[in-house]
Amino acid sequence: MNISSRSMTIIGFFLACIAVLSQWGFWDKGVFSVGFNTTFVGAIFWCLLLKSSDYKKIKSDWVWYLPLWLILLSFAIFENPWLKLISIMLLPIVTGYIYSYRQIRSCDSLFWEKELASKLVRRTFLPLKYLGDAKSSVWICLKPESNKKYGDKVRKVLIGLLLLIPLASVALVLLTSADSNFEEFVTQVLSALLKNLELSILFKVILIAISTILILAMLLAWQRELDLEVNNNPGKRLDDIVAGIVVTGILLIYISFLFFQIEYLLINDLPTDLLAAEKIVKSGFWQLFLLSFINALMFFIVYKNTSKTVQLILRAFILASGLVVLSGCWRMGLYVYWYGFSYEKFFASYTAFYALLVFVFLSVSAFSSSRKDIFRFIALSSLWFYALAALLPVERIIFYSNIHFAERAESRIDLFHLSDLSLDIVNDVKREIEGGRLNSDLWSLWLLEKQIESCQERWFESNISRLQNCE
Repeated sequence: MNISSRSMTIIGFFLACIAVLSQWGFWDKGVFSVGFNTTFVGAIFWCLLLKSSDYKKIKSDWVWYLPLWLILLSFAIFENPWLKLISIMLLPIVTGYIYSYRQIRSCDSLFWEKELASKLVRRTFLPLKYLGDAKSSVWICLKPESNKKYGDKVRKVLIGLLLLIPLASVALVLLTSADSNFEEFVTQVLSALLKNLELSILFKVILIAISTILILAMLLAWQRELDLEVNNNPGKRLDDIVAGIVVTGILLIYISFLFFQIEYLLINDLPTDLLAAEKIVKSGFWQLFLLSFINALMFFIVYKNTSKTVQLILRAFILASGLVVLSGCWRMGLYVYWYGFSYEKFFASYTAFYALLVFVFLSVSAFSSSRKDIFRFIALSSLWFYALAALLPVERIIFYSNIHFAERAESRIDLFHLSDLSLDIVNDVKREIEGGRLNSDLWSLWLLEKQIESCQERWFESNISRLQNCE
């Protein structure tokens, strides 16, 4: 270990203080209090994590770490509250999983299979087993005996305070009952102390203590390199008859489904009634997307584990699966064209594009003579796709796309639906009002509300977008 236990405890404590105090506004403002503070705390934690680890870093680590750092950086760039909330929930778990994977010796040679995935999950949550050790490290630093020079003085001060409190209480009770003026004075002093002593201070102290223990537990759990055996021939041989029946059966279901989807693949317009259009587009879109992941899992199980005949059926299966997803993508594209983007439609389109990329990879793998590492590709590509989404100016893309689509004579887009967006588009709204493409009466009130709502935060809760869009 490159950092001593005592130094690690002290650094962990200061990091916990910064994290809790700088992000305390989260309880009142939610993700709008997440900005430079979160990026700064995350950067310090990453430096501490890499410094305290024994494992040997290699050049290919950055391919996995960089998207995590980009997600962390996104907090300091855009407001984008919807994506921030997802990042806050996912980033700690994904960081632990990826960091655990990169600590394995010869990790790039490992084939991603069930046993490796389960070991990485256990490694990710290993800090829970180190909570006791982390608490002991904190207690050792707090014990007066840990510092011989000041140990006796600290012990005597604590003893003196413990003796003073009960004796002083008795004396105050007796003296206040003997003199009404002194009683009034003591009452005023105690009232002032209680008034200034906020309950939140106690909560902050408790949360700092918990955060310190959690940070130390993660550093202790993830500091050692892992040594796992390399398995270049993962997967057990499946029974050809069973696998062939399952894959063929689902393939026939998909072919039947695609037969009924032909009418949607050929249309170039949607009904003018919004509810009817939503029924065509949204009916089953997310179900189809979930089904695509199930298809990928089934492909992984059967892939290269059966006879050539079943592998031929598998190729037809994955192509049919891609067409099923393509059906949903086409309808979503029409929906965006006629009714414009929203948060849901943007990320649905983005997700659909990624699903198509996955099926292209699966199709290439199905026709390849060598075995491809399906799960590792999905894990790495998902990580990069999400990191790019976090760094994209999503709200500006939604805003200008809708402005562009609304200029068509046959457009059905209501631009005021864009008022659901955040501060990220304030300057863009001002420019479009000056250019005459937005109604000044409708949007001026929105601008005022956004300025009042989002521009009163403390500087460390801010981000680059807020600095640019707040006057």
